Amino acid sequence: MKIAIIGCGVIGTALARHFAHENQVLLADHSYPKSLALAQELGGVAFESGMEAIQKAEVVVIAIKPKDLAAFAQETAGAFKHAPMVISVLAGTSVAMLKQYFPSCAIVRIMPNLPMICGEGVIGFVQTPQMNPERKKGVEELFEGLGLLHWVTEDQLEMLSAIAGSGPAFNLVILQAMIDSAIKLGFTPQQAKEYVLQTTEGSIALLKSTGKSAEELINQVAPPEGTTRAGLKVLADKEMSQILQETYQATFNRAKELH
Repeated sequence: MKIAIIGCGVIGTALARHFAHENQVLLADHSYPKSLALAQELGGVAFESGMEAIQKAEVVVIAIKPKDLAAFAQETAGAFKHAPMVISVLAGTSVAMLKQYFPSCAIVRIMPNLPMICGEGVIGFVQTPQMNPERKKGVEELFEGLGLLHWVTEDQLEMLSAIAGSGPAFNLVILQAMIDSAIKLGFTPQQAKEYVLQTTEGSIALLKSTGKSAEELINQVAPPEGTTRAGLKVLADKEMSQILQETYQATFNRAKELH
């Protein structure tokens, strides 16, 4: 299958690398040297014009900045006459808006997150009447191997964007704070990183494998009057749970403002 990737930023590049395993990728970016270098890496084809890539493609992935969509649609309108499937990763850009710009095309709006580059992502797909079982299966096959794939309503996609799209950044802030704390206690940076990452992976494995709630597992780790309770008291006093809830709410609110 020929898949055009319009926009070779972080997400566009990650998808191009994935699709290139079994498909021919046609690449276009405002920086031609960037798309050319990626094409050489993947055995794809780079185009100076997005129109050329679109005209040859069966699927078109739009991974540009949302603010550039109107100009892009106007410039490339004639290239969509053969009605390729359009997959959009644009934040805050509804299926209805995309349909206005690409009326002849089947529209798939998705929300991928960065961990997909190592096969541990979360990708939300908007369920629409156009997405019959056969078409959904084809879309899922394209993205298979990138992580958890899930069909949601458009309202749920904004919620998923806050949790899965932005969540890795918040997790990484916490992990970096844990690493910094370990270094401050006396470990080397490499030791600190190794211990924190393994501890985190172990905590996730416990939550997945035991069937217990996080609260139940916390109580197992932290008996009354123990050392862990002293640390948990600090987290409670600083209202860490409230801080995180407000963080995700602010992210969700911003996503709604983009509409």
